[in-house]
Amino acid sequence: MAPKIKGRFFLVGCPRSGTTLLQSLIVAHSQITSFPESKFFQKIVADRYIYRRFNLAPIKARRIFNRFFEDIEQPQFKSSLPQPAIFIPQYVESFIKALDSIALERGKSYWLEKTPEHLRRINAIEKLVEAPKFIHIVRNGTDVVASLYEMTQKYPAIWGEPRTLDQYVTRWRNDIAITSQHQHKPNHLVIRYENLLADPNATLQQLCSFLGVDREPSMLQNRVKVTGNLIRQREHWKQLVNEQIRQPNFAKFYQIFDESQQEYILNSIAQTNLDLDNLPSSSVVNAVTDCPCVL
Repeated sequence: MAPKIKGRFFLVGCPRSGTTLLQSLIVAHSQITSFPESKFFQKIVADRYIYRRFNLAPIKARRIFNRFFEDIEQPQFKSSLPQPAIFIPQYVESFIKALDSIALERGKSYWLEKTPEHLRRINAIEKLVEAPKFIHIVRNGTDVVASLYEMTQKYPAIWGEPRTLDQYVTRWRNDIAITSQHQHKPNHLVIRYENLLADPNATLQQLCSFLGVDREPSMLQNRVKVTGNLIRQREHWKQLVNEQIRQPNFAKFYQIFDESQQEYILNSIAQTNLDLDNLPSSSVVNAVTDCPCVL
């Protein structure tokens, strides 16, 4: 009997929350493979109501589909898309089958798709993908705001022009709110970035139990070896993932922002009703409606 995929995993979270680090640790597992960020569902599941109402794929959907498989050097899967392809389920079926095939060809039983923005497409993924599991990673709000600010300053061509402090804070708060509404579902796991850095072994044990795989020492020992296949050449900021795992450095927030900005951000973050310190690690609340990105 031909082997079958045993699990499809999606790693999501607010950008700059540690998704690349966690991806590298997961993919160091001998039975799990992954890919550079696809942004597939972010782009295929359009924000416009008329498209989503009738399950219509955007006009540029085929180009998006083809570009991803060219990007990961698997152009043969471009022909797997039916002609014509008009509806979102057609694209998703071809996309998932292609990832399944790539994983099996690599001798893997599981694959992980990591696109932070797919946090806002969870409803669509749960409707269109069979038995998906979601790993959410959440990080202290001040660090995320500081990192988002830094990225838009350094790489505006990729991250977009710098925005207001309100927009950075709102992005973090909205994304945390989405996680909080999914956290009790049995197919969702929430990982704290700070806990991952403080005790990666304990976090990986919890993660492996959730994914249904055995914990392997290679997940810490070999993580740097796998990052080359996960990071595109233009994604310079992700190279830091190859550094040694260490305790978080909270200094960036105080280095980047002056006292008035610090006070404003801290007060804005404090207004959230979410208690991250008590955020459970695994999750059954009704899913929130997919919503467009703020940032």
